[in-house]
Amino acid sequence: MTNIFGQPEKLDLKRELFAIGVKALEDAGWTVERATGSGKSSVRRIKKGGESKLVSIRTTQDRWIAFRYASTR
Repeated sequence: MTNIFGQPEKLDLKRELFAIGVKALEDAGWTVERATGSGKSSVRRIKKGGESKLVSIRTTQDRWIAFRYASTR
C-alpha cells in the first residue's frame, strides 16, 4: 500500500474526503464534534436530538468514505 504521507496530493485528497464525510453527516442533521480521549483522529461524536453516537469516519486514499458505528456512549 502507498504511504500517503509521502505524497502531498494523496494526503490532500484524503483530507478532502474526510471533510466531505463530515459535511454529509451535518447535512443529515447531525452535529459533529471531536471525541475527546479517543486517541483516534477519525473518531467523532455525532448528536441529533437526544441521540449521541461515536463514529469513525474512514476513507480510502482516493475515493470511498465509510461511517463505522463505534458505540452509544
